[in-house]
Amino acid sequence: MAMLRGAGGGKVAFSPASLSGLVLWLDASAITGLVDSDPVGTWSDLSGNGNDATQATESKKPTYKTNIQNGKQVVRFDGVDDFLKTVTFSALAQPLTILLACKYTDNDAGQYIFSGNTDVECVFKANDPTVDKIGMRWPTDQAVGDTLSGTVLRQYTAVFNGGSSYYRYNGGNQSANVAIGAGTAAAFTIGAAQAGAVSLNGDIAEVIVYSSTLSGSDLSLVESYLNSKWAIY
Repeated sequence: MAMLRGAGGGKVAFSPASLSGLVLWLDASAITGLVDSDPVGTWSDLSGNGNDATQATESKKPTYKTNIQNGKQVVRFDGVDDFLKTVTFSALAQPLTILLACKYTDNDAGQYIFSGNTDVECVFKANDPTVDKIGMRWPTDQAVGDTLSGTVLRQYTAVFNGGSSYYRYNGGNQSANVAIGAGTAAAFTIGAAQAGAVSLNGDIAEVIVYSSTLSGSDLSLVESYLNSKWAIY
């Protein structure tokens, strides 16, 4: 677990909420009241902003799975029609920093991890051009990076900041800066594109969103927190 120095000099566990600008925080290990293989109708937002991700249709609810990664729970999406959606909120306008702990299981076609709108998306995409990739997506292009492994949960970061936008994974491996169109207020879809299509076949352990571009030191704190918690790299 990433640590901070407390006022008395002792070490305290780092929390993503200790940084300003937190607008969405979904943590599968914090879900309560469910047992293994239960459907997830509500994934509660821990940011304090009430941006819970929900699904009312029973057949489209993802599944709660226990003891999957470092002894912790994940939310599993079926790659067919599962997704969760928040209310519309304005934080999807840039600048924006999104950190994820997730993996795909079957990547025969493009699959969305999340979608805010056509300018704020992150997608697993098969064969782009010759190997599986993951990256930020916008209307006409994609910033690609990681060669995917379907059995490994990884930590992904996407920074949306106009012409200074970039993507990285596992605390490094950063893409070159790319230009991303301006985001707008939208509901945040978890595990699919905005309309619920192009669904993720895989697991999401945690989603953390800030309405700012985090400093390098703050970004490292959150990435280290996710790595330590989920034993990613």
